[in-house]
Amino acid sequence: MSIELNTVMVDMIQIVGFIRSSALNSRLFNQMCSDIQLEFEHLLYCSSVRWLFRGKVLQRVLDARAEVEIFLNEKKHALSSKLSDPGWLVKLAYQSDIFSELNLLNMSMQGKDGTPISVPEKFKSFKAKMRLWKEKIEQGTTRSFPLLNLFLEDEEDASLLDIQNVIVGHLKKLSGEFDRPFEVHAEDLSEEESSVHNLQEKLVEVQHDETLDFNF
Repeated sequence: MSIELNTVMVDMIQIVGFIRSSALNSRLFNQMCSDIQLEFEHLLYCSSVRWLFRGKVLQRVLDARAEVEIFLNEKKHALSSKLSDPGWLVKLAYQSDIFSELNLLNMSMQGKDGTPISVPEKFKSFKAKMRLWKEKIEQGTTRSFPLLNLFLEDEEDASLLDIQNVIVGHLKKLSGEFDRPFEVHAEDLSEEESSVHNLQEKLVEVQHDETLDFNF
């Protein structure tokens, strides 16, 4: 991530961590959401920072930003003002969209749909999407990112120009990560990791299958 996006993510982790820091904070926030009949009482049911990237916490914080801001203000939290900062929120909206797409990609490669044959094709498809997304952002179109698009339509003080270069740069870097060769070594997988589906043996088969090209 760029410094701009990483800063927003660090802020998000602190906000989520604060509300989850004690049972009282969580209970008070859940009660507040319940009192105003908000859908997101379970906003912070995440067990680790890692879950933040897999789940929909980013989207839920964005959707419930007014309520989160009220709660943080009542607690005199230093980051409460972020929830009404258009420049901060527009970056949060983009990250929510891109992590949602990455989450969908991740899930599509698991289970019966994640075969050794299908995985490279899914990566190729995602890379093509990223190229298209970058081109659209460069052209000033945000419809590929629904939360970002909605936020920009609703927020008069926010503009794509505020984040256009940041998004383009991030998509370029992300696409570059997908260009890296498939260099996982079977011996690096722990016995615990490989025992579930005999992954070590499967990985060796995939890496020696000349019909597969992982350097797409």
